[in-house]
Amino acid sequence: MQRSSRLIAVPAVALAMIAGGEAGALAAPPWSEPHSINGNFERILFNTNGEGMLVGLGQVVSGDGRRGVRAATVQGGVPGQARELTTPLDLGVMKVYGRDGLVAGGHVAVKPGVSPHVALTRGRIGHRLGRPQPLQGRSRSSHLLDLAVNEVGNAVAVVRWCQTAGCGRQTLAIFRWRPGARLSRPVRIARGRRLGAGVAINRRGDVAIMWDRFNRRGRRDVYGQILTASGKLRARQRVGAAPAGPRYRIALTDDRRVVAAWVAQQVNECHAHAGEIAVAQAAKGGRFSRARRLTTLAITGCGRYVSDPGVQFARAPDGRVLIAWSGNEGGRWVVRAGELGAAGVEGTTVVSDRARDAVLADLALGSRGEAVLLLADGVGGSDPTGPNRLLAVTRGWNRGGFTAPELVADGTGSGSSVTFDPLTSRATVAYPATDAQFMPTTSVVTRDWFGP
Repeated sequence: MQRSSRLIAVPAVALAMIAGGEAGALAAPPWSEPHSINGNFERILFNTNGEGMLVGLGQVVSGDGRRGVRAATVQGGVPGQARELTTPLDLGVMKVYGRDGLVAGGHVAVKPGVSPHVALTRGRIGHRLGRPQPLQGRSRSSHLLDLAVNEVGNAVAVVRWCQTAGCGRQTLAIFRWRPGARLSRPVRIARGRRLGAGVAINRRGDVAIMWDRFNRRGRRDVYGQILTASGKLRARQRVGAAPAGPRYRIALTDDRRVVAAWVAQQVNECHAHAGEIAVAQAAKGGRFSRARRLTTLAITGCGRYVSDPGVQFARAPDGRVLIAWSGNEGGRWVVRAGELGAAGVEGTTVVSDRARDAVLADLALGSRGEAVLLLADGVGGSDPTGPNRLLAVTRGWNRGGFTAPELVADGTGSGSSVTFDPLTSRATVAYPATDAQFMPTTSVVTRDWFGP
């Protein structure tokens, strides 16, 4: 979602930098008292008018196991009443754009014995979702791999479907969907075994796709490709190889600069194998460079796989990119951050406490480049290794050093999200919690920004 650049409030509270101290010592918590709402919400967002929204996917009141959209407004850090949007689809992914626009994708059952097919739906938060639009013939077993939408509601979905019985051969294709128009015909990207992909779309309607397929050496070749707004598919560019199927995070600017980061780690049931986190970039016009490995995930075992997001990045208004990722240091899990430039990551630093395990929970940048990183402290990959705490490390708009970790909440961490109000530069965090009856809730805390 594109954030507005209209900054109307100048923060007045300064936070002093804290250096040194005992391991595990935390800065005084500057965050507001939490306000909670029943249910799990995946993200806190602000639309182009500076209105806050909690959004998430969850089982709807129909009781048949389908997942729908849950949404609630947030004003001054206080969630309002939750609303549900239902559809015949069992939703698996959702994107919000503009003021309250929504595009979601999932699967809809056809009839017993026939594989569900992929479809998209469009609507507005607080209103209703439209009729599902199927993405391909109902006779094919298919899977929605990723969905992206730009600020004006142009959506792109990447779908994998089976060519043969047993799904030994697969086809990867892109569908585009503009507001008020029909779904486009599929643009076929690749055929092969065990295909994976992720997509991004810019304001102009250009699409960046990162995709991978199994090779004869037992690894996955990773490719980058551009589909222009006019419909021209550029030649694929191999950027590297991965030890397992990557989970992608992709961003595409209007001049077709691409940043793509991914986590590649094989997990068998609970057991994590060695993996890696890598990043690839494309210069203006969409020419990709070779991928660079950020870290090797060397800690293995049950529950030791890296939890989402694993790696996260954001582009500041001046074009510089802040990137952070989970990784290992000896036998510990730590979180690192640095500036991503053409030559790689510069100024890499460990922002978590080296004496405790921690993984990345989220990252956000404000209108001037101020940054908040959320850390799930006491988590060794995915499983807890000590008391769980949600911590924040912050950096002012002058790009000085990161602060020492600040306590946001006890007993939680993974599944949290942070964003900035584009009008006031207030940082807002949503995190999972439970009430007195141990029912799931989502809590919201805020803090006004601080000096440079």
